Amino acid sequence: MAINKYLENDTLYYRVYVNGIDSRGRRFQKKLSKIETLAKAKKIEFEFKRDLALKKEEKVPYRWHEWFARCVRYMKLEFKPSTIYNYETQIKKWISPHWDQREISSITKFDVHEMIFERCSKVKSSQNLKTILKMLKRLFEMAVEEGELVRNPCNGVQVKAPEVEQKVLTTTEVSIFLREAKICNHRFYPI
Repeated sequence: MAINKYLENDTLYYRVYVNGIDSRGRRFQKKLSKIETLAKAKKIEFEFKRDLALKKEEKVPYRWHEWFARCVRYMKLEFKPSTIYNYETQIKKWISPHWDQREISSITKFDVHEMIFERCSKVKSSQNLKTILKMLKRLFEMAVEEGELVRNPCNGVQVKAPEVEQKVLTTTEVSIFLREAKICNHRFYPI
């Protein structure tokens, strides 16, 4: 951080240069040349230092792997170990390889749709896809609740699963079945 004087075409100018590291660990620098007065240069230097201080204090958004780890720590307080194991295996297998280094705020509805319907295409069952989407919705909902996101990118994404075949008779079907068994005098009717 410095104010330097220099001559250009027989005119005295000032140059302000400020550099530092922001909250993400990246280099931050600003410079401005051809400032006519020292007072203006000091004012500009003050503003540059203020910008640097704001950058150092800036809240760093979570990356996917950081957010998922935080969610798992939080879920351990509420859920059964089997539920947490299910989240860890499914998310690490299907989602993390693609989103691990992405900031959660950069993930859009389109990204979620692409993840579910293209990248997770090796999942055979639409019921499994539905489960993965449900997990993603919950993880992003936690981010919304914590104030990390404004809205859940999973909202509006749906997986249509075919209706499961009914394996139990309804009361109407049971009464028809028993009536027919009685009529034909089936040997198991009394049972």
